[in-house]
Amino acid sequence: MPEKAWKRPALLALSLLGTGGIGSGLWFTWNEANVGTLILFAALLGMFVLGIFVSLKGCNACVARLFGSV
Repeated sequence: MPEKAWKRPALLALSLLGTGGIGSGLWFTWNEANVGTLILFAALLGMFVLGIFVSLKGCNACVARLFGSV
């Protein structure tokens, strides 16, 4: 995928939605979840937070590399 200006806001929006969804899922399943589920939620939450940082601080080429192209 080539560098496009719309990818950074799209990455930010999807990362914010994912962070909210995974965060709320982690919140609601904290007491009855096993360790594997908590590790999976924590890994996904970390990936979404990384997406937020890349969309805010990264350049268009960085976002294009994140999507799999230069």
